Amino acid sequence: MAAQPALSPDSLEAVLSEAAMSLAKLVRLGVAPTTTLLGVTRSAAPGRMAESEGTAVA
Repeated sequence: MAAQPALSPDSLEAVLSEAAMSLAKLVRLGVAPTTTLLGVTRSAAPGRMAESEGTAVA
């Protein structure tokens, strides 16, 4: 799981660059373990154990 949060900045940078923005515009970043309260038989992204969420300003 430790490697997945390390990929977050690269993933966010790729998404921001598609919007002609950079990490300098990032004002909030959250990383958390993937959890659910529902019974799930399989994941949309098997093996993914962390999720990241960011907010950027234009």
